[in-house]
Order: sequence, then structure tokens, then C-alpha cells
Amino acid sequence: MSELKLKGRHPLKEKARDEVNDAVEAWLGVRVLPEEGTLIERARAGPYEVVLAGGKCFVILEGHDLEEPMPTLRALMAAKPDVRWVTVDMGAVPFLRNGADVMSPGITEAHEDVQAGNLVWVRDEEHGMPLALGKALMSGPEMAGADKGKAIEVLHYVGDELWDIGAS
Repeated sequence: MSELKLKGRHPLKEKARDEVNDAVEAWLGVRVLPEEGTLIERARAGPYEVVLAGGKCFVILEGHDLEEPMPTLRALMAAKPDVRWVTVDMGAVPFLRNGADVMSPGITEAHEDVQAGNLVWVRDEEHGMPLALGKALMSGPEMAGADKGKAIEVLHYVGDELWDIGAS
């Protein structure tokens, strides 16, 4: 995978940081950008507009036809939210690391509030660690009970080009 180059990198004003935090909190229930002590920047990374916290990609503002800011997996690891999650069995993990969409048979449980069209995060059943973010194609109860079909269109996953921003 090619590495994305950051362009137009500049500090984010406090008001803009709060707006991003408010938007993410509205659907995830947690604020992902540190309030103080960490440099928060906005930058262009290929087709994406991103927000960096301490040099690591924490929020995707544009790209993937997003209608709302989407936290990255690094932000989820730091914030540890307890909503809009979907749990997959360990057999699905290698496929997710390669960017595959989430199929219903690999889902062991899903948050009951997940609705079709929601942004959701995918975690593994053994450690509960975030593996991917995507758009739900069915409700949580439907995807947990289905035995065939695609349940989540993956937009960001561990090891993709967004994951690599600030990884070193």
C-alpha cells in the first residue's frame, strides 16, 4: 500500500477542535481529540481531509463520501467507546486486516442500537480491540442473527494507508 503524504498541515483552532469533538461525540458518545497539551492539526492526505493529534491521524473529515467526521481506529483505541460496536469471531480477523467487508456469518454480537446506514466500529471477540470502521448495511440485531450476506462496508481498517499516518 502506498504511503499518504500530508499536505497543507496547519494547527486547528480551539473552536474547530471542539466542533470536531462534538460531531464525533454525537454518534460515538466520547470525545476523541485531547482538550489540551497535544498539538491538533488539520491536513490533506491524498483524497482525505484529516485531523491529527500528536502527529497521529485521529479523525477523517472528508473521503469515503462521509456525512459526518469519522474517528480513526487509533482514536477509538484511545477513547474506548461502548456504542455502535460489532464483534466478530477470530476467523474474520485476517480478512479484516486485508480490508474485506464484514460478512454476517463472522459476527458474534452487535450493539442493539446499530441501524442500517450508521457508522460502526468492528472489534475482535477475544480482546475487544478495534479492527475496522465502516457503514452498517443492516441493523445490529439483523446482522447478529443473519447467516449470510454482507453486514458492514469497511471504510478504514488496521494496516490501511490511514492507519499508517503517524505510525512511526
